[in-house]
Amino acid sequence: MRVIILYVSLLVIASGCSSSKRAGKTDMLKDAPEWVQQTPNTPSYYHGIGMIYKSGVQNYRERARQVALSELAGNISVNISSSSVLNQFEYDHTYSEFFKDEIRMNTQEQLEGFEFVEQWENDQQYWVYYRLSKSTWEEIKKERRDKALRLSKAQLEQANSYTAKGNYVDALNFYICAIEEIRDFLGEDLRISFDNEERSYATSLKTAIINDLQRLKIVFPSSAMEIGPDSKNKNLSFEAAIIDNCERPVSGIPIITRFTWLPGYKIETTSDINGKFKIAIGTIDFRKQSEKIISEINLDKIVSDNTNDILVKRLFETMKPHSYILPIKLTAPAFDIVLNEKNLGQTIINSGLREEIVRLLKQNGFELVSANNKGDYSIIVEANTQKGSERNGLFSAKLSAAVLVKDRSNKTVYNRKVEDISGLGSGFSEAGRDAFRSFISKYRISIYPEIVQNLF
Repeated sequence: MRVIILYVSLLVIASGCSSSKRAGKTDMLKDAPEWVQQTPNTPSYYHGIGMIYKSGVQNYRERARQVALSELAGNISVNISSSSVLNQFEYDHTYSEFFKDEIRMNTQEQLEGFEFVEQWENDQQYWVYYRLSKSTWEEIKKERRDKALRLSKAQLEQANSYTAKGNYVDALNFYICAIEEIRDFLGEDLRISFDNEERSYATSLKTAIINDLQRLKIVFPSSAMEIGPDSKNKNLSFEAAIIDNCERPVSGIPIITRFTWLPGYKIETTSDINGKFKIAIGTIDFRKQSEKIISEINLDKIVSDNTNDILVKRLFETMKPHSYILPIKLTAPAFDIVLNEKNLGQTIINSGLREEIVRLLKQNGFELVSANNKGDYSIIVEANTQKGSERNGLFSAKLSAAVLVKDRSNKTVYNRKVEDISGLGSGFSEAGRDAFRSFISKYRISIYPEIVQNLF
């Protein structure tokens, strides 16, 4: 019974507190005008109402004003026309939302034409009400849009004039400037008059940019390149060029070059006064039969060098310049094998080492030649075993070996000594052969991978 009474008492207290809060809030706003109680819904206006608690807040009137104007700007919708520059550049949903947020922020910063309607305050709160006529805002926006379009067209005309002179660096700069001028109106259907005909400005602008990029092409010194093992360590490089559709060299264009055998690695360079740029090939893996060199105009750098506007930068991310590919045919190096194998000082014919070396080389696509023909590289192995000990009828032997690789000029390019590889058997000779089997395993697991890594 006591529990029930306590529970009911708590409910009454809680209900009383809640009612008291509601009553307090109602009492606080009992003399407030209607716009405080509910935001006006006049169709011909955008409305913004701001409220700040006054206690301990400096400049609360200005802060309430900013809140009201922020709300007003947020009520101005941002729509993206199907004929807009954004749609021409094939933006995605993520960019669409980013664009809308940017425009809302800009709208708040550049808001004008609004009017103060009323303010109201009590002991704790300060309220302020602003509104903006929709027709007034459309006039302001049209004036800004027309001005931006005029400036953008002037930049586009400059770009076209530079294109005609073959100065594509400055042309691309002015294209970017043309987009910057209309960045606040990228979502709108902008129209221009040309030869007494109305056209989409977005289409004209994008077409001009794409046409200029397509006029430029990268030319390699040959349609394909063949590289053999004798080219290794010679710091191979060559010159490519960038020209336009009139075969004129184009200077100052940033180029990015990638290599299929070096994932993540790239070379960034710029065409010189003769339109040329250098490509250094670097280390190449001859275990494959073919690779590719891929070069393209570094549009990201062109854009970054000419604008700090994130909105414009992200817009250009949808444009992918054409890639130019130079096929590389690789001639696999040829190996010859020279073995000097001894077991307890006696020459042995077939330890299994030669077969394992041949298998590994063929597995990687390398060619094999006889020692008389001399390959690009010679693998030389000298190995011998010595008697170890005998215990309870079990004999041991130790193998020592030297593994060398020499190139055509007889220069040693790999050298490794192996000591004390153990073998066991029913006799010293059998123990020696077991040591050779262990050495073959070591060659496969660690020595051969070292050779390949060292050479290629």
